[in-house]
Amino acid sequence: MFLEGERFKLSPEIAQEFYDHIPFKNHSDQYAVFMPLEKVNLETYTPDLVIFLINMDQLGGFVQLF
Repeated sequence: MFLEGERFKLSPEIAQEFYDHIPFKNHSDQYAVFMPLEKVNLETYTPDLVIFLINMDQLGGFVQLF
């Protein structure tokens, strides 16, 4: 479903259809918690999603790891 790289959709309707089918946004919780990974207590909480905020140079290095 997910292709590599940034994408542009031809219309807002097509973009909305794509957004509606993103699997990780369909979650039963009422809210999302954003916190540094080192502050997560793994005994009480298991992260469902990890987001990396990086610049382009860091992204290039990160991609080389895989």
